[in-house]
Amino acid sequence: MKMLVEQHPSTSRSAGNLVLLHGWAMHSGIWQSVIEQLQSQHNIWCVDLPGHGLAREQAWPEQPLKLLKPLSEQLPDDSVWLGWSMGGLFALQAAQEQFCKALILVASNPCFVQQPHWPSAVPAEVFQQFSEDLSTGFERSLRRFLALEVHGSDSAKEQLQQLQTIAFSRGTPSLAALQGGLQLLQQADFSETLPTITLPVLIVGGRRDRLVPWTSLKQTAQQMPNATLKRIPGAGHAPFIGDPVMFSELVLEFCNGL
Repeated sequence: MKMLVEQHPSTSRSAGNLVLLHGWAMHSGIWQSVIEQLQSQHNIWCVDLPGHGLAREQAWPEQPLKLLKPLSEQLPDDSVWLGWSMGGLFALQAAQEQFCKALILVASNPCFVQQPHWPSAVPAEVFQQFSEDLSTGFERSLRRFLALEVHGSDSAKEQLQQLQTIAFSRGTPSLAALQGGLQLLQQADFSETLPTITLPVLIVGGRRDRLVPWTSLKQTAQQMPNATLKRIPGAGHAPFIGDPVMFSELVLEFCNGL
């Protein structure tokens, strides 16, 4: 499957390559607040996963992580892959398969559902409720999820309005993609393979994130041999919206140090 990738060329002659992967129910338009600053030093490659955004007519595959090989063939070999939330699972798989030279995980958990070995995650019944809600009114479910993403951030009301505008700006995701994405979040578990990822890794989280607790980001960083952990104080689950300037500075600092 050929993936839908939008390129934003850099204004710099010595630009690097940065791949951006969105989270559940969103699309690459989510990066609009940071594209310009990141683009000053990097060619930006924005991916719309199947069933989302401009790729909403594409079918969500039965094995979504198998998308990584064809996607990598559309991207430069020396790319840094950045994954937010669910997008972090794709970025982790890319790192395992050595499709990237470095990895940035943004508010992403290697195991999103609470397990005895990974307690800092979302209770299984929350995902189950979302799955049930999707079958009765998925637009309402999306709005509830967006509210969770900004809960606790310094400017939650304004950020929620911004997220809602972005989320529906390219049409709603397909129901199959929403259901498949939830299934991926429920089943994927990279926790045991974290020590094998030796690439440079930046982990960024919002201090007030209610979906991916800070304790889980600390646990992730402790198990990765070459990880740096950074926190954005007033942000929730979407730190690039909560504080786009600080977020961009952290990403550029990490990439420039590679």
